[in-house]
Amino acid sequence: MLKLYCVPYSGASATIYSKWTRIVNEGIEIVPLELAGRGRRMKDDFYKDVDEAAEELSEIIIHDAGDCDYAFFGHSLGARIIYDVYYKLVDKGFRLPIKIFFSASKAPQLLCGETKRYQLPDDQFINVVLNYDVNTKAVFENKELYDIFVPLIRADFRIYEEYKFDNREDKIVVPVVVFYGESDDTLQITDIESWREVTSGEFKLIPFEGTHFFINENVTKVVNVVNEELMQVIGIL
Repeated sequence: MLKLYCVPYSGASATIYSKWTRIVNEGIEIVPLELAGRGRRMKDDFYKDVDEAAEELSEIIIHDAGDCDYAFFGHSLGARIIYDVYYKLVDKGFRLPIKIFFSASKAPQLLCGETKRYQLPDDQFINVVLNYDVNTKAVFENKELYDIFVPLIRADFRIYEEYKFDNREDKIVVPVVVFYGESDDTLQITDIESWREVTSGEFKLIPFEGTHFFINENVTKVVNVVNEELMQVIGIL
């Protein structure tokens, strides 16, 4: 059994990966990692930074993985977090993932000097969020959901935009696959291609039809590619 640890994007619960469990190949277990402050962890305090999130998730993986081989998938903020999780595991001497999927995210070295959008007043901040996903408009029109969602996504934007990149000499040595949406207006192709600079092993870029949230728009296609990529490695092990 190979475990695929999946980390969600800003404002989302790990339940976004629930559909994956019905599509993924036999022999691969989807393990959604719930971040603090949402879903079943709604009462937990938000993270103070990405490092805190990465430290917590690295410990969860160490205790959960057992003897299984494993891989990572992170979308947007999730990609930023799993990048740091990788180095937490390196520093702790734990065996490394067999493959990492970074999805819809700038390469980490490009985040220095990021605009602090999380500090904007609510009306301006909401417009920023709508630029990523206009479908969230219905959430902002519901007072109860508004009071839950705005503080959550603001906290997620904060740890993303305050991210401190550690320019390590030891690049990622395991195979890296980077997913991106061809109609994602929030990213430039150079943002995606720059992931190559933090890797020293096999590297692959894979485009998908869709926007920043192509993983929701093309679930079956995305999971089928994940299946193919992981089965290639499983066949070698």
